[in-house]
Amino acid sequence: MADIEARLRSLLSLNQAIVGHIHLHSVLREIVESAVDLVGARYGAIGVLGADGAIVDFVHVGIDERTAARMGHPPRGRGLLGAIVSESVRVDHVAADPRFTGFPAHHPHMDSFVGVPIRVREEMFGNLYLAEHPDGHFTEEDTELLRSLAVTAGIAIEKARLYESARMRERWAAATAEVRAVFLEVDDERPYRLLAEHLPTLTGAALVAIITSTERGTVRLQIVRGDAMARQLESVELPGHDRVARALLSTGATVLPEVALPTFEGETVRFGDAFVVSLGGQDGADVGVLLARHLRERPFSDDDIRRTTALASVADLAGELSRARADRHRLALLEDRGRIARDLHDNVIQRLFAAGMQLQVVSAGVDDPRVGERLSVQIDALDEAIAEIRTAIFALQHDDVGGVTLRDRIVDVVGEYRALLADPPRLVFRGPVDHDVPADLAPEAAAVVREALSNVVRHARASHAEVRVEVRDGRIVIEVGDDGRGLDPARERRSGLSNLQARAEARGGTFTLTPRPGGGTLAAWSVPLAAPAAASDDDTSRQEADT
Repeated sequence: MADIEARLRSLLSLNQAIVGHIHLHSVLREIVESAVDLVGARYGAIGVLGADGAIVDFVHVGIDERTAARMGHPPRGRGLLGAIVSESVRVDHVAADPRFTGFPAHHPHMDSFVGVPIRVREEMFGNLYLAEHPDGHFTEEDTELLRSLAVTAGIAIEKARLYESARMRERWAAATAEVRAVFLEVDDERPYRLLAEHLPTLTGAALVAIITSTERGTVRLQIVRGDAMARQLESVELPGHDRVARALLSTGATVLPEVALPTFEGETVRFGDAFVVSLGGQDGADVGVLLARHLRERPFSDDDIRRTTALASVADLAGELSRARADRHRLALLEDRGRIARDLHDNVIQRLFAAGMQLQVVSAGVDDPRVGERLSVQIDALDEAIAEIRTAIFALQHDDVGGVTLRDRIVDVVGEYRALLADPPRLVFRGPVDHDVPADLAPEAAAVVREALSNVVRHARASHAEVRVEVRDGRIVIEVGDDGRGLDPARERRSGLSNLQARAEARGGTFTLTPRPGGGTLAAWSVPLAAPAAASDDDTSRQEADT
């Protein structure tokens, strides 16, 4: 009787601890740990069931993370685990039960077992599993205590789900409001950047990428957010036969059970559950958003997909409005530029030309050679001014206006790192950066600046950084310098630096990392503005096979 009273007191104490949590994952872990303490089991777990009855989330105690990783995918809720539907299951020897289908490799030995269902109101939420009782078997009393604990667990889970649902609705509403707030802006990429920045937090995705089709029939991962693994994929292109590329051409959302994406280094990064939401697109190009989780993480829920689709539609509408507004702004600006170009050509150049002709006439009648030389210098200066004005007229008539320029992209990237250094990074542009850099190279140049600054922040221990972007001799040169601790021989090949090297080599360019005079490091990335020669058919097929 004393033992029973002690266990009941323990049950009451554990019930109070469980209902004290409001975050769902904390509630689930508290339930498992409480159940293990209550009956003295060595192992415990909760399997959260999906709509099809399969386990979609698995919280366990007693098995370390390294062993769990070696075991692979969590149980799917079949065999003996799938038998816990409406009633509890208790067996003394798991392997002797006819419903047992075997353990996966590296699974620890388990013999005695008990499982009870957990319900939230009338809904089947999941199952509570306990294994390995110190006495070799679980008793009916153990099962009754676990059933009582499961009732409290259902109440606590319902409260936590309501709380998290309210918090999540609030976050989605705030993200939607922020995206809608850019309806009045001209930058048509900003809605997609906001979408990519919000979705990792809202959905728990390890990778979020805005993907666009290209004229070459490939798909580019244009705006990438997520963890360090995801950042390696900025500006990567996928062949048209890739599953992600095919999903982009579908309507609505396409679920992919697993995706494998190539990095610039030729390695393959694998993700688990993923989906692609196809959007309206711009200028004939298809646009979509790709979300993926890490391997072994629970799949995206229907709510995740539905809410992402709705937010992506808002971002797409904002992008359409921005493009329409930009088009009107571009037409008005082109009209102003045309008028200015005509005035320069018809009035200013003609007057300068006439003044130069008059000076030549005067110079011919001057006897003093020194005066003649000074007049010749002024005539040459007028000729140079006329040439510069003609260049300006050409630029007014041919430069693109509106849209997101390479300068805009790099200014945005540098702005992301302003708060991460003692002083904001210094930014210098030289040469016709916006005019000469092709459109397909601009996103990659911005990705290079982001990767280089990320390495400065994470490894250099620098206070100051400087970014120089220059176009000269048919090349774009990006230099990122810092005043940090310099090169570390022990970390000669970081993944970010290898990524910069691979990006340069893919375009026939170079990447160097050298010490700066006075301390620090200078990263220099240079590629030709013209695309490298197309690969042969054999090379192309081999690259696609590797992908």
